[in-house]
Amino acid sequence: MPSITALLPFFVFLILSAFMTLWTKRDPGHKDFFLGGRSLGVFPLVMTFLGTQIGGGFILGTADSAFRQGILGIGYPLGLAIGFFGLGTGFGAKLRSLELNTIAQLFDRVYASPKLYRFASLLLLCSLFGILIALAIGLKEFMLALGFSSPLWFLFSWFLVLAYTTQGGFLTVVWTDVVQALAMIVLLIVAFVTSFFNVSDITWVLPTASFSKALPELVMPAIFMFIGQDMAQRCMAARTPEIATKSSKISAVILTFLAFIPVWFGLVGRKLGADPAQGSIFLQAVSLSTSPFVFALAASSVLLAIVSTVSAILLAISSSLSHDILKGRFARTTTFTTGALALVGTLLATDIISCMVTSYELSAAILGAPLLAAIYATQNVQGKSKIAWAGVILGAIAFAAQRIFDLSPLLPLAISGTVTAFFVASSSQKGAQEAA
Repeated sequence: MPSITALLPFFVFLILSAFMTLWTKRDPGHKDFFLGGRSLGVFPLVMTFLGTQIGGGFILGTADSAFRQGILGIGYPLGLAIGFFGLGTGFGAKLRSLELNTIAQLFDRVYASPKLYRFASLLLLCSLFGILIALAIGLKEFMLALGFSSPLWFLFSWFLVLAYTTQGGFLTVVWTDVVQALAMIVLLIVAFVTSFFNVSDITWVLPTASFSKALPELVMPAIFMFIGQDMAQRCMAARTPEIATKSSKISAVILTFLAFIPVWFGLVGRKLGADPAQGSIFLQAVSLSTSPFVFALAASSVLLAIVSTVSAILLAISSSLSHDILKGRFARTTTFTTGALALVGTLLATDIISCMVTSYELSAAILGAPLLAAIYATQNVQGKSKIAWAGVILGAIAFAAQRIFDLSPLLPLAISGTVTAFFVASSSQKGAQEAA
């Protein structure tokens, strides 16, 4: 396991991120704490997209999944890439053109339903907070696994991220994402290339695992890309709708290529005898197929991936709270308090994957179909809150049934989507008849 000195790249980039707060305060967009003056161009938007999505789940979770399921383990990162392609079909551009502050405001702006708006706000906040807690648990356990037995190292890292996010706001998070995303992409590629030339005879074949079990790992992340405040916030911060579209497509291509790196290490771990009981498959595979120096670089890349996602989720939560609940007040106080409360959550939950998956499923199943309809069928659902209520209520009932009877995680989304699509089609037909 690496020593403190070996993980210097991680701490250097983390401290550099904190100092970037002073630099970003000179930008006029800094005064807009949550959207940076809607000033992002293609390059920073692509980097903050990647910095937000290349997290512990993307690297560690995908490697674990590939270890179990072979090439089917690519489902989660491929789902994220599909979500980016979806944002590039016009969804992200529409979010930008509507001049929204949060994704939940679609229920008020399109469906004209303040009650649904408040309900959606609370539900999305629950999902985001569950993800934040999972990230905090992941950072804590990962540092312990690397030999940082004192919790002070975890607290130091957590509060440093909390400090630059709270003081700098959205622009600081974006530019730290630029630095951190570039660093972790380079470090991951170095680890992959080194391992690739040291390992032979990796079989890239479909395993005997059921495709139906892997399908939710593909679908749920893709859907959450459309309804998550972290992605919506970045689309809304683009300088123009066209920039949001272009950046989404570029991010999708890059993420598709990077998805094969954690899959590779999952397959390497399988070949070289990694043991899930001994911790992260990714770390074991890197350790078995590269040098101690490359192992330290790979560990640093994972830590950077986790903290970059933490800052994005943290700011997304505080943005939703500030705009949807507190009406623009207490931005910095809300951000800091949210981060501090997540530490309490680490004492109450321990399972990272179940915490993240449940958080995805909760909002995707209940809100996914009405939110997609609000963007892609705006004219047919404008002011028609009954359509949204139907999708939300049936989605909630199906989600409860799915959890109770252990049914497919896709069932609630399928039911909500079918009902919403039916009402949208009926509304469209009725509108055509009235026009005739």
